[in-house]
Amino acid sequence: MVSSVLALLEAGESPKEILEAYPGLTLKHIQAALHLAGQVLEGEQYLSFSSHS
Repeated sequence: MVSSVLALLEAGESPKEILEAYPGLTLKHIQAALHLAGQVLEGEQYLSFSSHS
C-alpha cells in the first residue's frame, strides 16, 4: 500500500482525496508512507539534470 499512496501523491492527488478514496486509511498512514520513502532514500546520491534549450 505504501507504493500506492506514493504513486497517488506523485500523480497529484491530495491526502484528502486519497483518504476519501480509501476510507480504511488515515492521515497517519500517508505520513508513514512518506516517512518510509524518506528512510529508504536517506543517504542516496542524486544527479542534477540541467535543461539545455
